[in-house]
Amino acid sequence: MTLATIRLLYLKTLNFLYELPEVESIFLYMASHLLNYSKIEIRQNHNRIIDSQVEKKFIDFLERIRLGEPVQYVIGFMEFCNTRIQVDSRVLIPRPETEYLVDMIIREQKHRQNLKIADLCTGSGCIAIALSKNLITQKVIGIDISGKALELASVNAKGNNTDIIFIADDLQNLQNPYPNFDLVVSNPPYVREMEKQQMHSNVLNYEPALALFVPDREPLLFYKAITDFGIKHLTRDGMLYSEINENFGPQVKSLFLSSGYRTAEIRKDLRNKDRFLIARV
Repeated sequence: MTLATIRLLYLKTLNFLYELPEVESIFLYMASHLLNYSKIEIRQNHNRIIDSQVEKKFIDFLERIRLGEPVQYVIGFMEFCNTRIQVDSRVLIPRPETEYLVDMIIREQKHRQNLKIADLCTGSGCIAIALSKNLITQKVIGIDISGKALELASVNAKGNNTDIIFIADDLQNLQNPYPNFDLVVSNPPYVREMEKQQMHSNVLNYEPALALFVPDREPLLFYKAITDFGIKHLTRDGMLYSEINENFGPQVKSLFLSSGYRTAEIRKDLRNKDRFLIARV
């Protein structure tokens, strides 16, 4: 089977699940992973006959994707801010919005040295690891309620040669003492239960609900805890960065200002939706 034939097989098999450009991206992702090709090399080698063992992997991966498993879980890792992050059903798959948030933090904080950083709801550890790799840090900790997520986060930290302390704790009922930090960062659960109907089945069936959803009646549940953590543990002029639900920008900003933060700003993502909260104590 040629690479071009495999591409057509992916397009025909997945066209009921995804739009054509997304299926094309999935094929390129798989070809890059299995053949170690760049996108240009993939196009240059469309007529290449694929080794039978590699062909089998293409087909096996295609079947898993057809059944709804996210591509990132099928491959087992993804690139995130110049790091390689292993992902599976224990952790949420990092989104482009989160990468945008990390890029923003790096741009704005790269002039500072010996930063002490806390990553709340760390999950795979992608934020903590990327910040540790790209900023001059003294201490980076990641907190999460899921012990299974922290197991994978520790693997990711080691794989990226970063020294991060991971702590199992409940953000809403912290049991451990914490020092002060220059930066607090978080991508907490913020999708309301009622928003499930708008989400793709591969998210609902495979990604951990614990990392995604909040009750409809308490959409700001985790932001109250994040606000309190920052008030207690941010140094003077310390800053807090958080991803937010696009439907609650004004409410999140009001929560932070009313809780004692000197400034609170909502910033938009690449789709012009309210997505980030930046606050200063």
